[in-house]
Amino acid sequence: MGVAVRRYSSLFTLPSARKVPLLLSLICVGGGALTTIILFPILNGPEHALEDGLLLGLSIFLASMLADYIISTLVLKGDAVFDLRRTMAVSIFCWAV
Repeated sequence: MGVAVRRYSSLFTLPSARKVPLLLSLICVGGGALTTIILFPILNGPEHALEDGLLLGLSIFLASMLADYIISTLVLKGDAVFDLRRTMAVSIFCWAV
């Protein structure tokens, strides 16, 4: 298993453990804000669209982080390759697509 881990890590690199949550938060909060500003400006008025978008993005970010933590600690706890950083990187890819 150690040989597989070394070869797998040389295939590609991910952002550092500090950058992954920042990128995830940027994508979630930015996407939530843009979605609310573009699609729902008439619901509560344009002055509340940004506030609602930021709250939506924050809730998406927190739900994604919680799901990533649960998956990496409970479901994949014995996996040497798929750790929390890689789980969050998959979330970044999924939200970006």
